[in-house]
Amino acid sequence: MSSPNPSSKKRKADELLLDAAESERETCSTSSIMPPRLPATTWGDILDFMPYHEVRSALLISKAIANDAVQYVRTLNVFKGTEMNVPSARARFVNVESVNILCFIEYVYISRAGTSTSTALSSDVASRIIPFLSAFPKLKQVLVGGYKIVGRIGRKRVYHRNTNTIDLPNLIRGDGENRRLVGGLVDAFCGAFKTMMIPRDIDLIGLSIPLSAIMQCELARRRNSPPCAGCRGVCANFPLNSVYSMELCISDKGRFGIMANRPGGREYLRSKAPDRLTMFFRDVIGSGNVPPEDTDEARSLWQRLQQQGCDMSKLLVSGIQFISDRSFVELDKLIAYGFAPDAVTREQLYHIFSIGHYESRDYDVWIKSSFDRLVSRGFDLDGRDVVLLDELREPALEWSDHDGDFDVFGDGSDY
Repeated sequence: MSSPNPSSKKRKADELLLDAAESERETCSTSSIMPPRLPATTWGDILDFMPYHEVRSALLISKAIANDAVQYVRTLNVFKGTEMNVPSARARFVNVESVNILCFIEYVYISRAGTSTSTALSSDVASRIIPFLSAFPKLKQVLVGGYKIVGRIGRKRVYHRNTNTIDLPNLIRGDGENRRLVGGLVDAFCGAFKTMMIPRDIDLIGLSIPLSAIMQCELARRRNSPPCAGCRGVCANFPLNSVYSMELCISDKGRFGIMANRPGGREYLRSKAPDRLTMFFRDVIGSGNVPPEDTDEARSLWQRLQQQGCDMSKLLVSGIQFISDRSFVELDKLIAYGFAPDAVTREQLYHIFSIGHYESRDYDVWIKSSFDRLVSRGFDLDGRDVVLLDELREPALEWSDHDGDFDVFGDGSDY
């Protein structure tokens, strides 16, 4: 029986080691190139959070991503103007709904001790935005923003939904070149919306700023002067949600009138009725003084109010509620624009008027004519929840409607 050859054993061991090493190299090489095996929808969700240049690199690495996952990409985050290539975007990202332009603004802030604050708006990026956005037929949301470089270490902070709308006006105020650049971009958006290159119903974030500080509207803001052409163009063409929130040289009367005549405008204004009418009523509800108990008529009124559940100590503070004739004229204009009374629930109305909000359920006191006029316009109010005083039949009340004290639109103009 022959003994094993030591040299043969060594050769076999070397071969096994070589095979193992080769296998490990292949595994490492494959894992460094091939992405993990994930469903295409999951890859689409991952790509939504990646910078655009990294998304494009991922398409080159993996056929699975390039062929399958790309159709599930819904968001692009653009950090460089040179990435805004229309043919490649149109060919690959047909289902994109949200585009974040994060390279228009660069705001550098070092520190108080260190020094410098500077702002740069990219004219190159501004010229590319509209053509690039036109590549996405399913576009629903656009953010025009940028980033801050904060501190000496150069940490970047991206402008998001909140910070960009707050900071941009301060960054461009007083800078003529930047103002012209933003004004030109606003004009370009107006043209794109007017020609339907970009859908008019998108959610446009980042340009909902005081355009009156940018569009050279100073002369138009004089009392009873017509608004500038730029702000009229914004009202006529920008998305309704942007027009509603923008600060323009055109008054609210003119703004709502233009919005009401646009397709879908009245429906949009109706959706805003609770917020707008809340602001209106907070501005126009008047408070009349309760007469002192120095006459028989006044003492009789006090007694009847107490019998109906009124806390007179609170009533002396809150007063008797009413709305002036002029305010009803303004209210009728709001209703005509589309701010429908029936779009406001009773719960919302009672919150506005503070009806029944006291724990003791003390009643509010209203002048009957004001309350009845609200009910006749369609507001869901119930006279049993308040105490109504007929000013024409209450000898204790020396009532006068202080007509003309209120201008809910704030400017007294017709535009």
